[in-house]
Amino acid sequence: MPRSWPLGRKVNTFVITPAPGPHSKKSSIALRVIIRDMLGYAETAGEVSRIIRGGGVLVDKKAVLHDNYPVGLMDVVEFPSAKKYFRVVPGLKGIEIKEIDARQASRKLCAIKRKTT
Repeated sequence: MPRSWPLGRKVNTFVITPAPGPHSKKSSIALRVIIRDMLGYAETAGEVSRIIRGGGVLVDKKAVLHDNYPVGLMDVVEFPSAKKYFRVVPGLKGIEIKEIDARQASRKLCAIKRKTT
């Protein structure tokens, strides 16, 4: 488990790794880890699977159906039934989850990687 994940060391024996997707494995967290361990919306992996497969989670306004979907920096995790919005941001100790409002959730923050002519 990367040190950027805000989970306790030597607390969890196993942790799910993110699947291949829009973010690299080193710079992303699996959606199950966010819902269960960071936000505390579920206690078991089965509860997380039921929430996700029921269409209860959107990542960047897209429905996600896999619990190991990689969520990376500046992604917005949305719970439409609870009207809660969270953004994955860099923090002092690694990756953090910040709650935001609906107005900020409609905007996608990004960085310019290179400019060419």
